[in-house]
Amino acid sequence: MIHPVRTGREVLLSRITRGIPDEAGRPTFANHTVVAGTDILRSGRITLEGAFRSMIEFDAKVPEAQGEIDLLKIPMRPEDQGPPRFGAGIHKHLTFAALETLATRCMKDATSRTLLLCRNSTAEARNETLVLLVELLAFKCGLPLFTAISDPPRASALNHFNLVIAQRGVRADSSWAILESALTEHVLPRVLDREEVYRALSAAVRQSADGGAAE
Repeated sequence: MIHPVRTGREVLLSRITRGIPDEAGRPTFANHTVVAGTDILRSGRITLEGAFRSMIEFDAKVPEAQGEIDLLKIPMRPEDQGPPRFGAGIHKHLTFAALETLATRCMKDATSRTLLLCRNSTAEARNETLVLLVELLAFKCGLPLFTAISDPPRASALNHFNLVIAQRGVRADSSWAILESALTEHVLPRVLDREEVYRALSAAVRQSADGGAAE
């Protein structure tokens, strides 16, 4: 889960996993949250993927941790690697038409709610899609940070987010639009005077595909 703080200076990154059974042996959930500075994420010195990976590693080492913990060690990206490549690999998860449509919805209405339908995908792939989309739209294209989650635990949680990534089309109410990740043609007219966003998206997808081919 990715949830920007109202001030815009920080973002909450949460990872929900299976918790320790309670005293009656019933299953529980554990919600571990990291507070990260927006500026350092935008700079690319640390990445969302790196933050989530550090949370996974911490959970493996200290599975019974509860309450507030010391600062989480997140590896920083070396400065000599050049500018960050936000969105690298996005072409593996959704089409450019779907990406453009999602960006258009965000620009037309920052409060819009979209369920991105990724059929026959794994939970890991949906998490990766979530990270890539937030970094690409917010950090590279400069759109306002939005709340996002992959695989919400229940339908009632949907309305707390602007973007939900799931493999099934579930809507909490009629305010939601379902967007197919395999969309072949964009379905919304482009926003006027925002061509720089569409150019950035096109360049990111092109570089992503070229990089994947080179590998």
